[in-house]
Amino acid sequence: MPRITQLVAPKKIEIKEREVLSAGPGEAVIQVQHAGICGTDLALFHGNYPVPLPHICGHEFMGKVTEAGDGVDSKWIG
Repeated sequence: MPRITQLVAPKKIEIKEREVLSAGPGEAVIQVQHAGICGTDLALFHGNYPVPLPHICGHEFMGKVTEAGDGVDSKWIG
């Protein structure tokens, strides 16, 4: 099962397991291979930019497309 980093409170991050989601229309499932932490993530961590919690961290990432939903070209897979 994949793991996520989740901000649960300012300066408190938990690592949790999460089930794999399926791609809906116009969507793709990406198996994340690397994720970076940027200035926005640091501001969220320190509570300088409030967001609804819990919040999944690491919006700058790279990975492999494993599933394409309806309307997404299957050439993206792989």
